[in-house]
Amino acid sequence: MNRSVLAALLLFIPLLSIACRTSSSPRRVENLNRGWEFARADAAKPQRVDLPHTWNIPDGADGGNDYYRGVGTYRRDFKISEADLKKSLFLRFDGAALVTDVFVNDQHLERRAPASSAIP
Repeated sequence: MNRSVLAALLLFIPLLSIACRTSSSPRRVENLNRGWEFARADAAKPQRVDLPHTWNIPDGADGGNDYYRGVGTYRRDFKISEADLKKSLFLRFDGAALVTDVFVNDQHLERRAPASSAIP
């Protein structure tokens, strides 16, 4: 390899890594996949699940056309700091299908049909 090209690469690589370390995004992403409660409308007691979660695997995998098609509810509590309450917050749901109703503090926030993207 040409010495000048090698020298330029050796000079460029450290600068690239410094630029990557010093650049920061104002966006903070928190993963809320753990610690959910899930309940079907026909169930007496919710079960603890982590996401992603498929709630009709047991009866949907038996080969029949008799799997549950009713309402399923996921619930999770989380705290938001006073500082974060002054910011724009978004909930992003990956894999929520058909109709998704989102409630925050027991207030209906939004309905997505089909469900997709972030909910402000």
